[in-house]
Amino acid sequence: MRLINCETGKLEWFFVSQTVKPPPYAILSHTWDGDTEVTYQDYVDFLAGQGKQPQKNWTKVEKSIVVTLNSKERLKYIWIDTCCIDKSNTSELSEAINSMFKWYARAEVCYAQIADFESEFVPTNEMPGYGSNNNWALGHQTYEMPLVPANPQLTETAKDRLRGCRWFTRGWTLQELIAPLTVEFFDGNWIHFGNRNELGDLLTSVTRIDKRIFESPGTAHQERDIMSILSKMTIAKKMSWAQNRQTAKTEDIAYSLLGIFGVNMAMTYGEENKAFIRLQKEILAQYNDLSIFAWTANPTGNYGIVPKFRGILAHSPAEFANAGSFEPSRNAIANPDFTLTNNGLKISAQVRNIPSSKYLFLSLNCYDKSEGQHNIQGITLQLIGFNKYKRTNPSCLAIKLNSWPLQPKKEFFISSDDTDADTEHLDRSENQSFMFDLKRLEYYEKMRVSHEMAWDDSTAMFNTHGLSTFNACIWFRTRGRANEKVTEYLVACGTIVSSQDGPWLSIVEPHHPVYKAAMDENWDQMGVLGRRAGKTAHSAASEDVDATMSIWVPYDGKDIYQQKSGLRNSASMVKETGTKVFRIWIEAELVNLADGCDMCNMFCSQQ
Repeated sequence: MRLINCETGKLEWFFVSQTVKPPPYAILSHTWDGDTEVTYQDYVDFLAGQGKQPQKNWTKVEKSIVVTLNSKERLKYIWIDTCCIDKSNTSELSEAINSMFKWYARAEVCYAQIADFESEFVPTNEMPGYGSNNNWALGHQTYEMPLVPANPQLTETAKDRLRGCRWFTRGWTLQELIAPLTVEFFDGNWIHFGNRNELGDLLTSVTRIDKRIFESPGTAHQERDIMSILSKMTIAKKMSWAQNRQTAKTEDIAYSLLGIFGVNMAMTYGEENKAFIRLQKEILAQYNDLSIFAWTANPTGNYGIVPKFRGILAHSPAEFANAGSFEPSRNAIANPDFTLTNNGLKISAQVRNIPSSKYLFLSLNCYDKSEGQHNIQGITLQLIGFNKYKRTNPSCLAIKLNSWPLQPKKEFFISSDDTDADTEHLDRSENQSFMFDLKRLEYYEKMRVSHEMAWDDSTAMFNTHGLSTFNACIWFRTRGRANEKVTEYLVACGTIVSSQDGPWLSIVEPHHPVYKAAMDENWDQMGVLGRRAGKTAHSAASEDVDATMSIWVPYDGKDIYQQKSGLRNSASMVKETGTKVFRIWIEAELVNLADGCDMCNMFCSQQ
């Protein structure tokens, strides 16, 4: 890194690594003022004897040097971004941006000049640490820095003016406030009006940054400490600090956050909003903090509309505006594994069914501190493809209710596509679905399903997703006590094969060929046999919309001494009016075979 030698005015280069440190130095934080900033080339030209560019703001550079020389640390060097980075060198610029947080963290002190603020302090000669020998010349100009009393107090009027200053809205100054060991504030006249600790409450109210950042003690190991403090805060909270920040280039809003999240990225100016997407991907690669998904979509487009679906990643820090009080829950330590793939976010997690809806709830294991630890935040998902979901209702987060049924842990994908490309087929696919009514489970229970990727447990539905041929099944078993006989059976269904056919339904016992084909996962064969053995619910040539068939299975769960008892298990398929959703009811009725059998349409086990 380059530093300005405040005694000679020259630029000096220092090799910096994890083990090799530069000499003690101060660092400047400020807002740029267009083309008036003194660039690296301007400074090099000046050192070469070409003089100062008249339109440049040399005063800022010179007064920064004066403050450094007269500091209580008696520092010799200062780093100023405009002068010390050769921005015409792409590789140097990239390295500087990736290293900048560390450079601010390693500085002995950061001088933050708020150019559009006047503190109204009257200079005196009482401030220790700023002696009278504070003259310095760069070229032929000399400056004497104004001195102010120690521990100054801003008036409420001054505080109100300070809140509106540009320094608090710039993207780069966020890390410059957070990273340094200490920050000393100067107004537009270079009058010192306080440090970060003294102004902590005011800074928190203006920036919404967690006050723990400002309360951290200054030590020689501040760089390590600040990263430790940041690691205890949710990604969503840290993103919220940048919600109102602005940068001259769109990409810089992402690049200015690299150090706060401890990640590195190549600089690719021209990618615009993709830079923020890349930032999130880098964060995902290093942390398993689910709060990175705790954003809420802002209205977009000419009509201010929030789309029904969104990809899993946020568009900008502004979408984390409501996450400033999010803290990790106790379950965050056991966050599930996830990784971003070309098929979306691959995650292994448990989800909850949201009753009376087609949505699932995914907990993000963080809570809103303002509402209490029970206020666990999450997002809602909807099945859009085989084992693939997409975030729905993106303009809000959901709150977990423990009464919602919790599904077993499973691996699935969440779409990262912000377009409608992966959801355009939903209307078509939902109209070719088999929905099971599983409310009458007194005598039987569901064991497993054949196509978990097409099964939506929240709605008990097989979603064919527009496939022309789809055959699936559910295995059931009768309920019984530990010493009672348990019997399995299968309910299979499938889509239309031709315009003359309708969806079919079949219920069979384990010895049936349909059952055997299902156990072999030969779904085409199961479809052929199931259509032949089962019932068709609807076809183009018929308005018949109902199909029912039954089987008898042994059962002694009602009375173990009633040796001739059994269950008549019936499956019925009905087409829902105006759709191609086929609802399937499964029912079981206890029968006594000693009374005879009059079930004319039964597949009896004795046949």
